[in-house]
Amino acid sequence: MTQAESGTVLVVTNERDFAADTVIASVLARGWNVERWNTETHAAVSWRPQAVHATDDYSAVWLRQFLADPLPTTSVREVDDFLVSREQWRTWLTDLAEGHARWMNPLWASRRAENKLVQLRTAGDVGLAVPPTLVTTSRVEAAEHQRRVGDCVVKALASAYFPFSDSAFMFTRDLDAALSLAADEWSDPVIVQRKVMPRVDVRVFVVGGFVTGARTVVSGTDWRTSAGEATWERLLVPDDLASACKSLLQQLGLAYGAIDFAYDGRTMWFLECNQAGEFGFVDRPLKLGVSNAIAGWLCAR
Repeated sequence: MTQAESGTVLVVTNERDFAADTVIASVLARGWNVERWNTETHAAVSWRPQAVHATDDYSAVWLRQFLADPLPTTSVREVDDFLVSREQWRTWLTDLAEGHARWMNPLWASRRAENKLVQLRTAGDVGLAVPPTLVTTSRVEAAEHQRRVGDCVVKALASAYFPFSDSAFMFTRDLDAALSLAADEWSDPVIVQRKVMPRVDVRVFVVGGFVTGARTVVSGTDWRTSAGEATWERLLVPDDLASACKSLLQQLGLAYGAIDFAYDGRTMWFLECNQAGEFGFVDRPLKLGVSNAIAGWLCAR
């Protein structure tokens, strides 16, 4: 490939994003250039209303994980400082979306897709099975939902503040534990969803028309809180599931997504879709080809 045929890809992430490293290596191997902006080092911003958009010089943009991750703390002031700083950078990122570059996942579509209410409704619209779900601030309604549909789990409606709280709600766990909490712990809306057990946890990766997956069996309610127990193996994604997953991303306006399911031996239950979902932990050991597919999308004309 000649220089005239290639371009420059912008990767917006952080220094610890090793999955991005593999994609960047694949982009470079295709003869394309890469510029990487890391959370920790890209602090020099100079913006004026009449300035050209920051992404106008790039062929494609991959917004991975630029915003800093929250850290556990017991200080309210530290939490406030973090959230204020994070919001400044979140606002600055919006200008990047105004340029002419191709975005793997457009900024505004990504932000809409972060909303779990949008995910659950869209998943149902494209034919994916969604466990009986209730979003509520009522402990009484949650208990009634469990009485109707069977054992339930409770999840946070938004995931950004998990490390800031010692609340029983913040990680997926059995509803019975949350029902034992005081009524004022139910002041914020949470997801109450029928528990899928026994279960195999499945993650399906979609990159444009490319689909692959992996599966693991864990004893808990969420493989992410039992990472030491999870042993992953490659999954051949059935055609009907692959088609529904691609439809889900099309409806959400995304090119890449990591979609989590729970399989009970009969039904593949949709749990959530992460537009920046991790793939490196299974991609290389299982030779799934995700990083290569992402690089191919970024280098396409």
